[in-house]
Amino acid sequence: ADLEIVAASEEPQMQRQTEACPEDVSLALPEELNSELLDGLLQELPVQTAAFTAAIERLAAGQGSDKDVERAMRAAHTLKGAANTVGVRGIANLTHHVEDILSALHEAGAMPDHVLAGVLTNAGDCLEAMSEALMGLGSAPEQAQAVLQEVLDSANHIDHEGVSAAMPAVPQEAAEHKPEKIAQQGKPEMQPPQVNVLRVPSPVVDEL
Repeated sequence: ADLEIVAASEEPQMQRQTEACPEDVSLALPEELNSELLDGLLQELPVQTAAFTAAIERLAAGQGSDKDVERAMRAAHTLKGAANTVGVRGIANLTHHVEDILSALHEAGAMPDHVLAGVLTNAGDCLEAMSEALMGLGSAPEQAQAVLQEVLDSANHIDHEGVSAAMPAVPQEAAEHKPEKIAQQGKPEMQPPQVNVLRVPSPVVDEL
């Protein structure tokens, strides 16, 4: 636990970008396109996007668990790999940073707060629109750059501040199975539910 807290407070090994650019959300296909790989991506897109959005909807409604965090993370990972293989930057970039956020939550045994849940919900909506655009069922989402910027802001915040400083503990139904994770979240079992965020310096957490 101590090693995780120290790592969360340090600079990440590779600096994450801070500003989303139009080319970062481009759905343009590469000139030398492998049609088989594209077909594979188009088959994965609706399935994995649906899995992602369903999991995020449960989390946003306060009815999810760490299993939903894991499901969404795996869906984002699959989409990232397929999009990178084909060369669709927009989907690859968005899912890359979303996966990092979900991975950090999963490792900490934490749930997204209402703000982060909203960011992830917007990311799911954007992925659905991107999927439809690639399949010729609609145009590229105009909000894609703004959505990626939200995701980048959240991911960078977690990179520098750590998950435990900003996220609530796992829901009560999941807490019974993860007592060691709850202890890392600032002893929430002794605090009533609240909206305000309590940030505890790493040295204080180490002493506790």
